[in-house]
Amino acid sequence: MNIQEKIEEIKKKPEHIRVRYAWFLTAICMFFVFLIWEVSFRMNMESIQNNPDSKFDFDGSKAIKDIQNKKEDLKKIKDNISGVTEKSNFLLEKGNNPENESEIRSELKK
Repeated sequence: MNIQEKIEEIKKKPEHIRVRYAWFLTAICMFFVFLIWEVSFRMNMESIQNNPDSKFDFDGSKAIKDIQNKKEDLKKIKDNISGVTEKSNFLLEKGNNPENESEIRSELKK
């Protein structure tokens, strides 16, 4: 029996049987995908361990400094955002009243 005849035979079966075939074949394919991935991963790890030049260089102090710099940048961004929200709240309070125009201009210059 060739594969085309088997496919035609499966097409004639009820849907729940076809769904079982689909799940079964999916599981088999995924098994082979994971098997190939596992083998290639092990081969890659062996080549890294056997070659001393391919060791990973990790400078922890540089990473810590980078994180601290990012933390400072985030604080600056937070301060800028809070300043913008304060100004927008001020403008919302004063509204479009022409009497408050000079006060609004002085606030915007800050």
